[in-house]
Amino acid sequence: MFSTPARTYGDAIGERILRVRIRASVNPRTKVYSPPENPNEIKDIPGEPPAPTEVKERIAGREYEFPRGTPKEEVERVIKRDLESETGIGRAVVRVRDGDVEVLIAGAKPPISHTLPPDKVAVSVEPLGGAIHIGEGDRVRVFVDGRELGEAEVWRRVDDRVVLVMEERIAEKLLKEITRGKAGVPDGGGRGGSERGGKLKRERVRIEGGSIRVDGPSRALVIRGEATTNKGTEVCEGEELVIRRGERLTLTTDSELEVELILGTGAGYSVEEDDVEIPSDWKELAEELADHGGTPICMVIGPQDSGKTTLVTFIANELVERGLKVGVVDADIGQSDVGPPAVVSLGIVEDTIHDLSEVEMRHGYFVGSITPSGHLLQTTVGTRRMVDLALAEGTNAVLIDTSGMVHGGPARALKLHKVDVIRPSHVAFLDRNGQVSHIKRMVGSLEYIEVHDLTVPEAVKDVERKDRIRRRERVLREFFEKREILELDLEEISVQRAFIGTGEPVDLEEESKLPALIKAVSGVEPEILHAERAPDAVILVVRDQAGRIVGRGGRHARELRRLLNVREFVVVNEEELQGVLVGLCDGAGDLLGIGVIREIDFTSGELKVEGRLLRDRTIRVVQLGSLKVDPETGSHEPMNVRV
Repeated sequence: MFSTPARTYGDAIGERILRVRIRASVNPRTKVYSPPENPNEIKDIPGEPPAPTEVKERIAGREYEFPRGTPKEEVERVIKRDLESETGIGRAVVRVRDGDVEVLIAGAKPPISHTLPPDKVAVSVEPLGGAIHIGEGDRVRVFVDGRELGEAEVWRRVDDRVVLVMEERIAEKLLKEITRGKAGVPDGGGRGGSERGGKLKRERVRIEGGSIRVDGPSRALVIRGEATTNKGTEVCEGEELVIRRGERLTLTTDSELEVELILGTGAGYSVEEDDVEIPSDWKELAEELADHGGTPICMVIGPQDSGKTTLVTFIANELVERGLKVGVVDADIGQSDVGPPAVVSLGIVEDTIHDLSEVEMRHGYFVGSITPSGHLLQTTVGTRRMVDLALAEGTNAVLIDTSGMVHGGPARALKLHKVDVIRPSHVAFLDRNGQVSHIKRMVGSLEYIEVHDLTVPEAVKDVERKDRIRRRERVLREFFEKREILELDLEEISVQRAFIGTGEPVDLEEESKLPALIKAVSGVEPEILHAERAPDAVILVVRDQAGRIVGRGGRHARELRRLLNVREFVVVNEEELQGVLVGLCDGAGDLLGIGVIREIDFTSGELKVEGRLLRDRTIRVVQLGSLKVDPETGSHEPMNVRV
């Protein structure tokens, strides 16, 4: 016997979905939640239009199946969204208590004024515990750190945030709390953070046609009207946009537009009387990709601060608007948007986005560095792997956002070999001040490529190096917020991209001549913690003094290579392995997550990594990077030794 259809809450590669299936038997790993089976027990929301009886009958006894342990708030959120998608339900309130589901519904949304009163101020906030029980038109009390600031009315609800209308004196109190770092105006935006200790400035801007340019770090809340952004998205009343430090947002309209701005340290804005148009050749490229037979692959090449990411975001939005599924390969490993730094990542875009950082990483390839220099092979292989996976995901177009490394021999080799191995159908150049003319000449005559020399918008903003570092630290810090300690058996994993872990362990009691040989050549009596010998190398981990063992200019290492008859002599201090960034892969070589080395116990054969896994699979491969990272602060520095 089949039971009533159950709506199952699932997780598909990081994307939360709600799907319907027939439940044949009870699953001990899941729990079923259900509104009352009696329609009369489904209550009306006081003061709001009642829902028709037939609607209550339709949802009564409906089953929702969740994995056991799913937080109560998440159960409430999913059921609420499902009910509000039903015809005849304007708003639903869902409460789960001791496994029972209480449901209140209204037949229509409460009437909301679309005009902000002149004596009121609108502020967008993210309520503690989520916005699941908060509806438009509700009266709420505002608390910060347990202290009540005053009352407000919910004007809009956008995803997990609500826009509150409040008296200006209450808004001023709230802004003071934000200034003290207790609420949300970002230092870099997009993924969160707060401007601590800096002064915040609030501005109300009204225009009748034209454009508003806003530099981050800031937030822009649309109070009245509609506008188009420089990334091709439409925004309307109640929507809030976050502008990260070093970035610029342009809002363009041909009618009335009113925006509330909260500006962090170093932020600013300007009003342009004329519309800031998206370049026509950007639109033409989007149309050409949409009309292309098969699956077009477009690689974007340009120097730093030329608008590459903005172009990729714009084209992705244009293609999505035409009903296409777009794969975005983020190969800018130093200023990553889709995945963490040091990773070439793939995201799938199926809805319009304001910022590329909204796209979740579907797959990744660990490079282990924030610059392609010295890692050309990993960057090229990773980009090709992500393109292949994008095609396997059934995308209708693939866009590749590349790094701004365009000068010098390694940069030429990187761009040329990427084109050669990927064979894109289109290459879009953003040639700011002729900085990529040499790369255009290298690929311009290839018959399989359509070359597009695109306009670099005047609104593109130069980003200072310190702001790039600051943003990268924030992204790393936020990525590692959900980290855990992973204990790995060295006998069960393969170590890649390093000499260490690739040789046979050396029994130092049997090989007693090795310490004596090192002392004879370098004058250092080494405390060797671990030794390996491979066909081409001897690898040592010592307590300290690795530099003295190698010698100035490597002169001791050269003599030891000759005496030991190997091509490589690698020696590293124990502490130099701590904090090294590593990629964590499964048996198929697919990236599961990244982490940092916390400890290697060669006696017990255990490796401890502090990291974050994005997929629940067994780790079989650890790939060593050339970067050291503090996951608590996001600070990072290159490794200066070979391992």
